[in-house]
Amino acid sequence: MRKNTVSMLMTLMLATVLATSPVYAYIWVDTPEPVGNEPVKPGITGCVFYDSNANGVMDAGETVLSGIQVELWIGEDRVTWTTTGSSYCFYSVCGEYTVKVVLPQNWASTTPPTISVTVEWGETSGNNNFGIVRIGYYGGGHTPGFWSSKNGEDKIKDEPGGEYTELEMLAGYNLRTKDGKRFEPKSYSELRAWLLDADSTNMAYMLSVKLAAMVLSVEAGFVKGDALVYAPGVKTGTDFLTINELVKDADYQLGLDGYTPQGDSNRAYQEILMKALDAANNNLNFIYPAP
Repeated sequence: MRKNTVSMLMTLMLATVLATSPVYAYIWVDTPEPVGNEPVKPGITGCVFYDSNANGVMDAGETVLSGIQVELWIGEDRVTWTTTGSSYCFYSVCGEYTVKVVLPQNWASTTPPTISVTVEWGETSGNNNFGIVRIGYYGGGHTPGFWSSKNGEDKIKDEPGGEYTELEMLAGYNLRTKDGKRFEPKSYSELRAWLLDADSTNMAYMLSVKLAAMVLSVEAGFVKGDALVYAPGVKTGTDFLTINELVKDADYQLGLDGYTPQGDSNRAYQEILMKALDAANNNLNFIYPAP
């Protein structure tokens, strides 16, 4: 139903009565019409929960959120909306609807943000739940700029074996140079020059630099490898994965193709990986462990 068919919607809806509490909306749609003092009935119910492990399932102990807006739609016309308390409920509804969660800024869905619901008169469609998480948590990421600074140099050289322990670790990854060759640094000064000279002419080079920064952050204990980040487009079926998974995927792609200039078929995916790592290095896409 289009927005210019408001009159049709008004014909369809026999009455709309909003409760005094903003948490609930009472709506009668289509036939049969409520008779006399017939009590309103729960029609579409659910909650918005904090999906702390981003698995799309409401697990035991996960928090039910309040203050998140949920909307009820018929086709492309919004019928009403409610602000959730501990749950939401659209009472005495009948027909086909779409229920949508409205995400606050810097939040993301772990479940589909819309649910299609068909409910018969007098029946209840329950457990229409939405999982969401807040992103932008400080996860301990450090940028290539940090690792090319004096502070970064000191951290790299603080191992018993000095810088060579860290350099050997980096040499175990499929890091690439500007011309696509394997990069296996032999000194901190060589690593620093490589970090500072990065550009995206060869996307594999830029991805390598972002990857190296994250590998160093994990090794230093700044970042937990099992920390979750929001990285849409990286993994099929989910927008969320751990740092360890992100590092593994980036390294694998660099092993497949070390030279990805404009026009290369692997460039687009390497850029998605690069942006996800860059966001993590800048602490922009870590998931808050609690609301």
